[in-house]
Amino acid sequence: MLALLFLFNHVDSGFAGDPLVSVSKVSTPGGYDHLASKAQSDGSVRVIVKVDGPSRPMGELSQSKAASQVNMIAHAQDKVLELLSGYRINNSHKYKYIPYIAMT
Repeated sequence: MLALLFLFNHVDSGFAGDPLVSVSKVSTPGGYDHLASKAQSDGSVRVIVKVDGPSRPMGELSQSKAASQVNMIAHAQDKVLELLSGYRINNSHKYKYIPYIAMT
């Protein structure tokens, strides 16, 4: 499970959808230590993973650009889930209009 935490916090996908390792960030007080401890004791943690994809407000985009943005977000999310396919993910939810995935 600790390896999964490492991946959750280090995986982004590039604008073209290719996986990249990038700077990680945890906004929970105590950061990674808190998440690792919770994963160790409970067996899993709930996380929201930001993927590197376009995130302009839909109202600012033309219909075709909005559709393209939704497709690029979905592609980036799929790539991250593909990278994590060897790990036990109990639940995941891909957000349609924002570049995030919620998972346990």
